[in-house]
Order: sequence, then C-alpha cells, then structure tokens
Amino acid sequence: MIAINDLRIGNFITDPDLLNIPSVVVEIKYGFIVTNYNDALVNAIPIKLTKEILDKCGFKNSEWEHKTKSDCLFVHDEIIHIMDARDKNYSFTAPCKYLHQLQNLYYCLTGNELEVVW
Repeated sequence: MIAINDLRIGNFITDPDLLNIPSVVVEIKYGFIVTNYNDALVNAIPIKLTKEILDKCGFKNSEWEHKTKSDCLFVHDEIIHIMDARDKNYSFTAPCKYLHQLQNLYYCLTGNELEVVW
C-alpha cells in the first residue's frame, strides 16, 4: 500500500479491486485517492519498476542499466543514479523501487512530468 502523502496528481498506481490495472491519480481528497477508474480508492498498490515499465517511460536499455535520453538519469537494481551533466564525476544515488517514486523524482529534477506510454 502507498501512503497518500507519497503521491502526486499524475502518478500511476494500481487498484487491487480492478485486477491491478494501472490507474492515474487525478485528485487526492479527504484521505481518498481519486483515479481515472475509482473515486474513493484507499488501498493503492505501487507499480514495481521493471524493464518493461522503464521502456514505457522512455528509458533506453544498455548493457547493465536503463538510462534517459539525456544520459544523466540511470536506473539499475532498484537504485536510481543521477549524474550532473556538467561534471560527470559527480553523481547521487537513491533507492527507487516503484513507478510513482521515479515519476516524483523526475518531476523534481526536471520540472516536467515523466511520460509513460501504456
């Protein structure tokens, strides 16, 4: 289950009542999550990052990692690596196991939504 304060509008989650179909958060109100399929979801399930999900997010596969088009954001073994584009010797790592975490981090870093093509 995902804590409501970990979610933003636009995050993808799954609803156990809908056979785990990916849903997008459209509103959060009164302790409930409103998605494009459900208007009072309480038990949201995170979407685990897999190679298939990373592909849907536009990450490109290389020998040991998935990376963004900018070559500054890498995901490998549930760890996200962020490299400074100006100084390739500087990087930051953080655990990242779920799609909503990746979406939130991407938004914080770029100011843009991470496009996910289902």
